[in-house]
Amino acid sequence: MRIALSFVCATAAFLLSANSTVLSAEGDRPVNKGAVGGATSKPRSAEIAAISAPQPTPSELVYTPITPCRAFSNAATMTATQTKSYQIAGAGDFTTQGGPANGCGIPASAKAVAINLTANGPTGTGFLRAFASDTPRPATAVLNYRSGESITGAATVALGATGQLAIYASAATKVVGDITGYYAPQIQVFMNYDGTAYAGTTRILATVRLAAGSYRIDVDRNLQLCSVHVNIDGGYFYGSAYPSGSSVFVSTWSINAGEPTATDLYHNVSVHC
Repeated sequence: MRIALSFVCATAAFLLSANSTVLSAEGDRPVNKGAVGGATSKPRSAEIAAISAPQPTPSELVYTPITPCRAFSNAATMTATQTKSYQIAGAGDFTTQGGPANGCGIPASAKAVAINLTANGPTGTGFLRAFASDTPRPATAVLNYRSGESITGAATVALGATGQLAIYASAATKVVGDITGYYAPQIQVFMNYDGTAYAGTTRILATVRLAAGSYRIDVDRNLQLCSVHVNIDGGYFYGSAYPSGSSVFVSTWSINAGEPTATDLYHNVSVHC
């Protein structure tokens, strides 16, 4: 019986002590707590020090298929053991590498692509290796070919920081690359009550508190036809959001005597397109 009473007392003490904002049960982000209807849900100063630094968010990548796009096509044969880098992401001019003038529509935020690689008219027997342009060449091949026989194979290849991938040819061949889709981080951010980002993905460009319970989040793409979801931890707190252009506008509030009151709150925002 003493064990049960101790557990209840300890639990009650924890709940009663949390009169503003505490970390969530997972210990990874702040949660709104406290009296309903307050003008703000700010944490105590000691709690601010513990949670103020932005943290990286290792979210899963989202795959987006595209109409196949020829990003590069070598007019000249790659010599044996040669490595060449090709621009894949961004809206630059790809004509110098045999691609389209306005790129393939791959956003700068893309981390990897699905690609069909062709060894076109190889004059030797060998293999291709494909990898992010700013990383060491891997030991594995994505395509094997024989002299005089063109062949195509599919691969998923990471992109470098500037949106490039590199191709290594062990034997002489022309190389063609057709992009069929890309992988990019989700558009997601966990917002502090003051309008700064507590954690988020690289898709988030800027955040700001506009007024009490009012925020703007700028992202790296137009959000037309996208949907926005707002989640607020803790009871009696609410939020809504809508996209406009490349921004998300968020409102957060609490209920005070039956009336909504604009309230600064921690909140999580995700966008689905």
